[in-house]
Amino acid sequence: MSLPPKPAQGKNPRAKTVALAITLITITAILWIIYFVTGSEWHTPSIHWLPLAILVTISSLVIFYLRITWTISKKPSSFNLWIYGVTIIGGSIAFLFPLVIADYIGKDSEGAALRQMIIYATGGLLGAITLSETRRKNDLERSKFDKQNDQFTEQLNAQKENLKTELDAQKENLKTELEAQKENLKTQLDAQKENLKAELDAQKENLKTQLDSQLDSQKEQINSQNEKDIRDHIRQVHAERRSRYTKAVEQLADDKAAVRLGGIYTLVGLVDEWLADENIKETDVRHKEGQVIINNLCAYIQSPFKLAAKAKELEADTVPATYDKEQFIADQAELHEEQNVRRTIFDEMSKRSSTIEDNNAKVFTPIPGAWSNFDFNFSRAPIFYPLNNLTIEKGTFTSAKFYGNADFAEVIFTEKADFSGAGFTQEASFKDATFAQEASFKDATFTHNADFEGATFTKEASFKDATFTQNVFFNGAIFTQNVYFLGTTFTQDAYFVETTFAQDTYFLDATFTLIADFTKAIFAQKVYSSRVVFPKQAYFVEATFTQDVYFVGATFSQNASFNGASFIQKAGFGGTTFAQEAFFFGATFTQNADFNGATFTQNADFNGATFTQNADFSITTFTQDADFKWATFTQNADFSGATFSQKVNFGDVLFENYVPTFVSGNLRTRFSVHSTQEDYNSSVRSGSMLIPPGEAELDGVKRQIPVGTVIFDPDSWDEGKWEYTRVSEPAKPIENSDTEEEKPAE
Repeated sequence: MSLPPKPAQGKNPRAKTVALAITLITITAILWIIYFVTGSEWHTPSIHWLPLAILVTISSLVIFYLRITWTISKKPSSFNLWIYGVTIIGGSIAFLFPLVIADYIGKDSEGAALRQMIIYATGGLLGAITLSETRRKNDLERSKFDKQNDQFTEQLNAQKENLKTELDAQKENLKTELEAQKENLKTQLDAQKENLKAELDAQKENLKTQLDSQLDSQKEQINSQNEKDIRDHIRQVHAERRSRYTKAVEQLADDKAAVRLGGIYTLVGLVDEWLADENIKETDVRHKEGQVIINNLCAYIQSPFKLAAKAKELEADTVPATYDKEQFIADQAELHEEQNVRRTIFDEMSKRSSTIEDNNAKVFTPIPGAWSNFDFNFSRAPIFYPLNNLTIEKGTFTSAKFYGNADFAEVIFTEKADFSGAGFTQEASFKDATFAQEASFKDATFTHNADFEGATFTKEASFKDATFTQNVFFNGAIFTQNVYFLGTTFTQDAYFVETTFAQDTYFLDATFTLIADFTKAIFAQKVYSSRVVFPKQAYFVEATFTQDVYFVGATFSQNASFNGASFIQKAGFGGTTFAQEAFFFGATFTQNADFNGATFTQNADFNGATFTQNADFSITTFTQDADFKWATFTQNADFSGATFSQKVNFGDVLFENYVPTFVSGNLRTRFSVHSTQEDYNSSVRSGSMLIPPGEAELDGVKRQIPVGTVIFDPDSWDEGKWEYTRVSEPAKPIENSDTEEEKPAE
């Protein structure tokens, strides 16, 4: 019996192994299931399933193990696998198979004989396998001998071929050597010919090089002389410029305005010459030379002028009583001349400043001008001349003082405009001015009217701690970024009519001495007005608050009008004091409205107001009439803890979804005992949630008020206890009032 070698692995040996495993497991499982399902034995026919299941289980494990070993081993021994498999399976059959068919054999010696026969058969099979393996080894030895014999024959044939090849190679070598000698001779002749030609070309090239060298040397001498002449010319030009610069600076101090004006034009021209000088390769050097001249021009603007403080008087059409006529005419002419000279400097700067592209969306794109990279400093300068209709690159006017009217109308500030600490002694106009970058008026003082109507602030604007002594106008102005009026003082009227605040607005700690008019103003982001004091009328008529607005702790000393105002987000009036009448007629509160702890000293008018979300009037004090007629409350309306000292009008009010809250914990709404029953109007609109009717009594005075609320005497306030001492019991529902009154009589 010949044992087969390990066959080549198929494309998917793992799949075959899995299939074999499933088959073996299935057969084994069936036998065990039969065994367990039938109890212990199944006698029809008489077969013992337990030993049969054990026999199949052992055989399956052995077959699966041999399969795995055969599959994963690189050089498996088929002989050993056969020996192991036959031995284990045969032994298992010899031991267990007689038990399987025990009912078919006799009980004496037939079982032992069967086992002996199986063992003999197994031994015979093992012997056959052993003989087969011996035959295979003998065949392998014979094959090796035949292979060695074949190799020896091949070696003899190879030596014969090698000898023949060597003879042929020697013959070819001799032939190649003869050809090479012939080729070498030819190469030597060609090389000698090329050498002769190269020597002739080299001599020709050397001669040409000598001639070119002589020519280049002459050219270098000429170029060197030219460069020297150019350098000398440049030095002369630069020296001449500096000489002109020195003379122009001297002209600025001349008594004659025409001479000073000529000096200015000279300096301006010199700046342009330095910037356009292509002989100076370094841009920084050109810029540095120009900056020196710019500094001189700025220094002239900063220099004092003796008549600056009299600018207002000298601009008058008639001679002031304190002035001599001839002296007035002379001073007026001198003032006008100097105004023209200094204005000319700004005119020339404006011509060379950046230009602004407007995409009609108030987004300004600067296009740099010739002088855009220079620094301009006008700090502490006396300004007594108009600067309207200009483009100012870098408006640094910190601590500058403006005599006469300060006119910046329609000016474009392309860079930051800084007027921090500036003093405006007369009227200041920034009407229709454009601030393309930040604008700062921090600590600035405006002694007379300040006009910012139609001005556009594209970046942040700060008026922190600024003082407006007279009226200030921001009507139609546009603030694209945040604007700060922190601690600002408005001594006279402040007008912000139709002003647009696109980002956050800060009025924290600002002071409005007279009228504050924000009619139709638009607040697109949050408004911070906490602790602001409005001593006079404050108008927010038809104003629009798109984001949260905070008037927490603010004080309105005179009438405050929010008629028709729109509060798109939260409206915070907690703790606000309205010392005079407060008007919210037709106002719209889209989100929560917070009047918690607010005080209305005079009449409060919420007639026709709309509260879309929660309205909080808890702990609010209404000293005079409170009018909510035709108001609409879509969500909860909380009046718990509120105090009504005079009339209360809920006539035609619509409480859409919730009954209004008048009692919350210990907080109960209070109604004055001094008011008549007619002063309480709770006749809500048809379709509204009803105000729960109740009745309370104080000192024999009965009033129908909301259930759970109380009547109080406004004259019973105790400062020590910080409370009213004369307060009724909570109002009882009207339908139970008769019953409650009869009990004491019984």
